[in-house]
Amino acid sequence: MAWVRTTVIRKRYEQTVSHNTNINLKAQTGNISWVDERVILNQHNFQVGTSSSDVNARQYHGLSFAVANPRGNNIYNTQIGIVKVNNTNSWTGLVYQSGNSFNPNSNLTIFSGTYYAFFFMVAFNNKYNGLTNGSGFEVYANNILIAQHYVKESFNYLNNFVVAHYSDSTTGNIEIRPYGNRNFYKGYETPLIHNLFIYTQPVTFYSNNATLIAIEGDM
Repeated sequence: MAWVRTTVIRKRYEQTVSHNTNINLKAQTGNISWVDERVILNQHNFQVGTSSSDVNARQYHGLSFAVANPRGNNIYNTQIGIVKVNNTNSWTGLVYQSGNSFNPNSNLTIFSGTYYAFFFMVAFNNKYNGLTNGSGFEVYANNILIAQHYVKESFNYLNNFVVAHYSDSTTGNIEIRPYGNRNFYKGYETPLIHNLFIYTQPVTFYSNNATLIAIEGDM
């Protein structure tokens, strides 16, 4: 006899969402709390707009994202669309970095100044490691909470996450702050910031729709 690994799905929820919408999973599922759920967005298309020339410009020179930023208490804010620089040079005003490590136990200021949109991923190199048991990170923009990535249970762990945000011209700091405990699933490790995009010059944002899928289970 051999043991077979199985995945148990306790909850699943799906709906179509638009850009900058707050979704309360608890309210959508009979006031039942979710624990350590995962939420993904599947963007419906990448050719929003009417002008074929503009669509081509955004398709090849714009940043597309579809991200559900957790805000705590089973609430998610959707950021869905395409960012296009208002310049023929798509790199104008773009701050791009990838592969920088940081201390997960201290506040980190990623950027300080004026920005219009940003996107980045945080990940631990060891895919079997991450924060666990009441630990996580919060991301702030100008002291406003953008995302709260947190794992409650000791059998789950936060290996990686992405954050996206678009706004009008904003001046302030973009920060990653430790939240909760500092428990590591396999042991202490410094995470890395990948594919950091910060747009510091005016951009055009083309909002879009996506399918939101939320799952709670042994994943």
